[in-house]
Amino acid sequence: MVLIDEYDKPIIDNIIDKQVYDKVKRILHNFYQVIKGNDTHLKFVFMTGVSIFSGLNNLNDITVDERYSAICGYTQKELEMNFKDYILLLSKKLDLKYEKIIALIKEWYNGYSWDGEMSVYNPFSTLMLFDKNIFENYWFRTGTPTFLIELLKKNNQLTGIFEPIVVDDIASNSYDGGDIDTIDLLFQTGYLTIKERKIYLGVPEYTLNVANFEVKDSLVRYLLNAYSNYPLKELKGLQTTAHQQLQDLDGEGLSESIGKLFVNIPYPLHIVKEAYWHSLFLLAMNALGFDFKGEILTNKGRIDAVWKGKDFVVVCEIKYSVKKTIIKMLEEALKQIEDKKYYEAYSSKKVVLLGIAFNGKDVKCKFGKLYSKNKS
Repeated sequence: MVLIDEYDKPIIDNIIDKQVYDKVKRILHNFYQVIKGNDTHLKFVFMTGVSIFSGLNNLNDITVDERYSAICGYTQKELEMNFKDYILLLSKKLDLKYEKIIALIKEWYNGYSWDGEMSVYNPFSTLMLFDKNIFENYWFRTGTPTFLIELLKKNNQLTGIFEPIVVDDIASNSYDGGDIDTIDLLFQTGYLTIKERKIYLGVPEYTLNVANFEVKDSLVRYLLNAYSNYPLKELKGLQTTAHQQLQDLDGEGLSESIGKLFVNIPYPLHIVKEAYWHSLFLLAMNALGFDFKGEILTNKGRIDAVWKGKDFVVVCEIKYSVKKTIIKMLEEALKQIEDKKYYEAYSSKKVVLLGIAFNGKDVKCKFGKLYSKNKS
């Protein structure tokens, strides 16, 4: 019987360094080939990790097999049945009702799914919560996310973090050629999970997104630091200020808060592509505590970003240019929202228009019209 957890870790830790990556991979490839060569002597083999070697094709990949969808975490029933005393203690310490505590634990640590139906809790984070009685990002700290953050930054690949992404093939690809698909890697390393699974003509289609608040908050914070070099320890105070500015529709104040996040971006990273600055804006707003969604499709076009607040919805258009003035771009952004009537998609609520303009390190925000349910 052979049990190996994270069999790929030495390789994953060196993804960025191609020479070390190839060397370590060759050594481990030869090591693991022994398993295949001794197949007749093995009764049971269980390995976890990212799909690295196509040579290990004698093993059955059960990643998305619905029969095993609950073996790697606590189900809701298991959580409440086995940890009720801890939940009650946490409820007392934080002075929150039992139902509220359950909802918070679920928001922070639940959401992992391998079939789109059954979801489970991260065991490590859940146990740490009951030990410390504090909601924190426990799982993300157990590993070094540097390689993943650098890969996301290099490819400017934030799809799946801020909005769901649909794929038709997961958990079956190996990386023998060194060509690593970012989305596949995010899924296999636990940062993305299956939110929905559909079958079309016998072929599965998967909708992937971040599992829970713990994963998203951690990714956003580290990505923001990687993009902008903004110190994470100073983020909390800026969050409080920005929330009040958005609530007050204070465009000048919000411009200043967002600008603080970008002031330390090294000059070589000033990429002349609007998509890059879209990513930066989404990173900034999510790091400031706003759950902005990007690239929202409507029958009128594609909205750059939307935030659904308690009292109103903010519809954003983002512009970037080094040739146009900030004022000109803000006018174009607000006019585009007006012309394409993006606000109509949220006509059941109050809608605020927001134009965002980037010119180098300079960023400005301008709030436009406020549309109510019956009138503007």
